[in-house]
Amino acid sequence: MYEDFEQQAEGFSGANGELDLDASGGQSEATGLALERTQSAYKVNITLDSTDNTTDAGKIVLFGRDKNLTETNYGSGTGVTIASAYANTTYAELLNQSAIKPFSVNLVRMRVSNTSVFDYVMSLFSKDANGQRLEIPLDASNYYSPRQFNDNLIDVPFQFQIDSNNSIEWTIPNALFYGVANITMSLTFFPMATVNTSRLLSGGNVGRTYEKPNVPTVMPVKGMNQIQLPYKR
Repeated sequence: MYEDFEQQAEGFSGANGELDLDASGGQSEATGLALERTQSAYKVNITLDSTDNTTDAGKIVLFGRDKNLTETNYGSGTGVTIASAYANTTYAELLNQSAIKPFSVNLVRMRVSNTSVFDYVMSLFSKDANGQRLEIPLDASNYYSPRQFNDNLIDVPFQFQIDSNNSIEWTIPNALFYGVANITMSLTFFPMATVNTSRLLSGGNVGRTYEKPNVPTVMPVKGMNQIQLPYKR
């Protein structure tokens, strides 16, 4: 299941191919699956506590259920609170669902109360049960646009997948928030494909591919960088 690391160059070059999403519907050239109009975005709200000065208080860990489900605060630092943006669900439910209903993302919208957060690079991690581990840095500040109308918001047109092995990690230094003010941020993940084995029970396809999100972006989604974790042979 896990890819050889020498496949990295291929993954970065986009050689796995971009989905050709027809606005009128149709099929994905990459998967052959029928395209659905949209899929509700997954959104989390994150707060960094200005009263917490413990080591790695600002370490943010998202997803990676296999490793983080039983970790204190799901792997995040003690100063971090992660919550679903939707009142009728919890982050724990999203974390569990990402393992049994994995999804791939083609756009992440990041909104922060302190723009200095964008100066710190997040990492995409994939770790398999055989111990192999892959880390890919993602610098959100690279996606600032000259057409930016809101310095507190960045759209990151990056393709990656979220499942039980894959996680996003991001450490914000205590000096940025301790004794200053709470930092709040929201991350919205727009799915491009989902997998749900229960669809077989009603005769449907396990996989489902979606059109590009119909939202105004500060950078075009077409021609996005693409990373798939783990890489496919």
